[in-house]
Amino acid sequence: RLSAEVEQAGRLLATVLGQDLDQGEDGVFRIARKVAKDRVISTVDPEARHGRKTVSRSFDGYKGHIAEDPDSEIITATKVTPGNIGDAESAAELLADILAPEQA
Repeated sequence: RLSAEVEQAGRLLATVLGQDLDQGEDGVFRIARKVAKDRVISTVDPEARHGRKTVSRSFDGYKGHIAEDPDSEIITATKVTPGNIGDAESAAELLADILAPEQA
């Protein structure tokens, strides 16, 4: 039996190695010719991801999202997401308190 820490480290190592391998029809593993969809980029911070600002400008880590009341300019909500999450995915949650009175 492995301790929880060793088991967690083993799973992370398997994830990092496995995302760069494909198993061929003959059962042999080869280097993948693709990029894993939700690629783990760090063993120190496994939640960090590759992100893009533009086609030519990328970053590693996280995105910070802020909702602001346009009239008072008060920040009403914040959220941090992995770098590969689109801005629109967190928008509904950030705007929920602003949209709620209109929907009621």
